[in-house]
Amino acid sequence: MLAHFHRTAFAASVALASGCGATAGAARVDEPLSSEGRALGPATLKAKLVAELARGHDGARCAYAKLGQRGGEVYVWALCEAFDGARVVWAVSQPAVVAVDWSAGAVVSIRVPGDGDQYPKDAEKLFPESLQSVVLQRDIDGANRRVRALEEALARE
Repeated sequence: MLAHFHRTAFAASVALASGCGATAGAARVDEPLSSEGRALGPATLKAKLVAELARGHDGARCAYAKLGQRGGEVYVWALCEAFDGARVVWAVSQPAVVAVDWSAGAVVSIRVPGDGDQYPKDAEKLFPESLQSVVLQRDIDGANRRVRALEEALARE
């Protein structure tokens, strides 16, 4: 069974690799998503990421980088952090599959790989083969660049 909420807390410097559908250089963070002439604004997706991935962490904020898209599914890498003043007290950094109803401009669901040994199995089921190197974090340098861009975006909020 695929996990819907991955709540492992760890430093936000967990790696994310670059790959198909994502730029190899600087990550483009919190861009509006679109398909079939319809758009989904960053605020809508970020609110849903907070509700789903950061449940129970008051004041948490999330940023995302789009990895790819196929039909009603958008593949993102999300970083969510909760703060105590200026200090990060909880964080999660992980890929997610966002199901979007483009006609309604709404996020239908968010699915993420499970923890531990289940992670690679779920990642292979959830994400297209073209994104496997990204979600399985095979390019550490690219991964670190993307996470730094997400951290910087959250620091600006």
